[in-house]
Amino acid sequence: MTVSFDRILKISEARGYRDIDPENCWEEWRLYKGHLKKSGWEEFAVAKDCYNAKNRGEAYRLYKISASKGNTEALFMVGHMHHNGEFVEENPEEARKWYHRALCHGHTSAQDMIDKIDNNNEILKWVIKNAEAGNIEFQNALGRIYDFGELTEKNEKLSFEWHMKAANQGHSVSQFCVACSYQEGSGTDKNIKSAVEWYIKSENQGNLLAYIELAKLYRSCDDIEKNAVLALEYYEKAYAKGSINSFDYADMADMYYSGEGTDINLGRAFELYTKSLQEGYRGAALNLGIMYENGEFVEQDLNKAFKFYMDAANFGNPEAQFRYALMYYYGKGTDINPKKALGWLNKASDQGHKNAKGMLSEIKNFL
Repeated sequence: MTVSFDRILKISEARGYRDIDPENCWEEWRLYKGHLKKSGWEEFAVAKDCYNAKNRGEAYRLYKISASKGNTEALFMVGHMHHNGEFVEENPEEARKWYHRALCHGHTSAQDMIDKIDNNNEILKWVIKNAEAGNIEFQNALGRIYDFGELTEKNEKLSFEWHMKAANQGHSVSQFCVACSYQEGSGTDKNIKSAVEWYIKSENQGNLLAYIELAKLYRSCDDIEKNAVLALEYYEKAYAKGSINSFDYADMADMYYSGEGTDINLGRAFELYTKSLQEGYRGAALNLGIMYENGEFVEQDLNKAFKFYMDAANFGNPEAQFRYALMYYYGKGTDINPKKALGWLNKASDQGHKNAKGMLSEIKNFL
């Protein structure tokens, strides 16, 4: 590996040396250049560039080479990558070994990282001890620790096992987590019926998140018998408790708009689509645009329809892009603009919108 003078300056600046002048100090530069190669600073500098560019594999390889030459910073960074599971598998014990080697070479932050690992190990031992003693809160906490990889490596199987222990003792959060595991097949075999059973146990204790999951499953899951009436009931329970997000508002609105599990209620649909958009889901603008274009519940207003379609089209919704194109094509709510119409038809077509593809084909044949 060769090194340019610019690289020498970059490395020397990183080390705090800024007075090397190749014009007047050739011998000093030659000696320092040899020192950089011998002590691994050249590889370290390239590794750092790779790390910052998110090329973790190459960074790890070069850090290891630099570390083999005794480079203190490289020893620390190898430990850091093992500690955080970057390119290599997360391994606190392996990280501790590298931090210790960095400490022996005088790295000032290595001891702090060793202390952090040791403290995490002590905390984990304390949580495990209380969980094994049957403490329901510690069992739930240990399930979370293994689920998110906090204090130790992520382990979905152990997470499921400890959440199940707490769930069997009536812990509502763990019951919800067990349900999620069954639904996703995380740490156990996928089983939607078991997921529903555990969601119900959790919602019976007032877990608001379980309401939403049950609503979604009963509305659209093919693995259980669909029940739109029950789905809407769960949505309404969550709505009454204020535990609903922008997407859930839109799902509820769709049900009232189409009469799914209830009578058609355009007023309620309009209210929920509006809330969904206000909460940040721009896809709901499509539905509001349709209602204004057709005069459903609200007085027909093509200008407002045009604006709502524009919002949803810019959000990337293909149906909105198609309808937005039609507004330009026919001059509804705006001036006729064939060029913009074609542009938006192409955007919708590129996302697989069949009507947009068909209309584009007709236009090309006409031309």
